[in-house]
Amino acid sequence: MFVMTRLKSFVQLLMVCILAVTTGCSGDGPESATDNLAGNWYGTRCYVNNGAVKYQNITLRLNSDKTGSMEYEGPDSFSVAYFTWSASGGRLVCKGAYASTSGDLSGDYQMECRIESGRLIPTGQFSTFILTKDNSVMTDGDGNEIESPETQLYTLQNTWVSTDGKTVITFYPGGVYDEYVLDAPGSNLYSEFNTGSYSFAPLNKTLTIKTTLWNVVTLSDKSLVLQRGTTKMEFRMGTRSDMPSVSNLKSNLTSAFGWTDKNGKYTFRFLADGSVVYFENSFRKYGSWGDISLCASGTFSVSGSYVTCNFTSVDWESGTSGTASYFPDWKCGSPATKVYKMEITASSSLMVTMPNSTIVYLSKIQ
Repeated sequence: MFVMTRLKSFVQLLMVCILAVTTGCSGDGPESATDNLAGNWYGTRCYVNNGAVKYQNITLRLNSDKTGSMEYEGPDSFSVAYFTWSASGGRLVCKGAYASTSGDLSGDYQMECRIESGRLIPTGQFSTFILTKDNSVMTDGDGNEIESPETQLYTLQNTWVSTDGKTVITFYPGGVYDEYVLDAPGSNLYSEFNTGSYSFAPLNKTLTIKTTLWNVVTLSDKSLVLQRGTTKMEFRMGTRSDMPSVSNLKSNLTSAFGWTDKNGKYTFRFLADGSVVYFENSFRKYGSWGDISLCASGTFSVSGSYVTCNFTSVDWESGTSGTASYFPDWKCGSPATKVYKMEITASSSLMVTMPNSTIVYLSKIQ
């Protein structure tokens, strides 16, 4: 009885040991690797062809019986191939058995992939792809992992704040952007406003703002870095609340050497000390004189969008005689106070409502 009890205990212990060894080895053995590899694997490659964005796709189907198939969409072809496969030492080998192809594959082809962290990375002919079971990885024309062009564009279309905090730019869907230059970092006052069109080429890593081409060095959900030659602009991602809502008109007026319309009829120069000089060209001649121009100087003050100019000096050639009618709203030699409504508009310009209600657009003289 004692012997039988010990034999039974020995058998039970032996069974426990065998079970422990079997369980411990099953997670690392070839069977486990096979089980993990079996299934469908997908890869997508995105590239530019004649200026247009194109996509290539590869699907690898690994069956648990060590057979499989591959579908490959080439630039001008579509291929289906069948193979047997094996895996060892972190490598997958697919040996071709049959191929229906337009020249991409031969029936006896061999495809190898590195097995890395839930990915299959082909070597040789298909090395520009990275395959995953959830089709979550896209590569560019050189095989580098990238975000899809759609994802990159979605990331770009946000509000960005320069690292010095003085510039805020928002890229909107539809290819339009707004840019504000702030009085100070984080200020709700802006002294300059620009808007225009932009175009983004994700695969070429370029961003064209108006007519200026920038290289996109970095684009992520945290930062945007643009470079053109030796000029680099760095931004952090912000929110719409970073966009200012109040214009600092005085700062904007004095930031330029002067302001003039496209025809050169009206010209202002505002100085930081509060002085102002105004020129108006009549485009009319008198005698041997060329175009008669009015020149007025004095001081100015700003309240909201209104600029009050107190001109203490007003003069033009022969203004008290033959040319008095050239500037009907002025009297040569007499001081005058004029009130203008000035609003900052796009592209560093001003919309000015003159005292006689005429609306003109002025641009900076740099």
